[in-house]
Amino acid sequence: MDMRSGKYIYIAPEAKLSHIALKEIASFYGLPNFSTGGCTDSKVFDQQAAIEASQSILLTGLTGSSLIHDVGFMESGFTACLGLIVMADEIIDEVKHFFKGIAVNKETLALGIIDKEGPGGTFLQSEHTLKHFKEIWYPKLINRDTHDKWVRDGSRSLGEVLNERVKWILDNHKAEPLPDEVKGKIEKILEVSGENI
Repeated sequence: MDMRSGKYIYIAPEAKLSHIALKEIASFYGLPNFSTGGCTDSKVFDQQAAIEASQSILLTGLTGSSLIHDVGFMESGFTACLGLIVMADEIIDEVKHFFKGIAVNKETLALGIIDKEGPGGTFLQSEHTLKHFKEIWYPKLINRDTHDKWVRDGSRSLGEVLNERVKWILDNHKAEPLPDEVKGKIEKILEVSGENI
């Protein structure tokens, strides 16, 4: 808590350390736990929001919490931002890819190809490269183009790209219905919790 205002602090070293400590206690007792991620103390969707949402997603992911919530929340949870939710979705996808780590096996080491090409050789035309070159993470919204291409494409800021995406989602997205198996599990949970109320 910020002792000057009495507000809960989303992004502070102490807040994140407390989430890590709570995860350790929950793990010791074999309990699930929750943490926050993709949120910010910023009042507007600005650079502070982007930094804090990114940090919180990565740190909470590293902590390994059972549930990560408050994605898209701002100002200590007093408001939510659709653009921040969409941006956080992209960051979460990147962090999940990062957590896959580096696969080290016969296929990824490609020792036979290294031996074949030798020092000074090139791997660009090898079948192995063709098979694997798309395995890196490609963003859907974050721009990694050259400056010239970015200008040719309209010089749009990430904020503008996110606003367009939010509008598209609101106009076009149709939620898929839950599978019957999931609905059944939810109904069982509600029945049990209804008995305990």
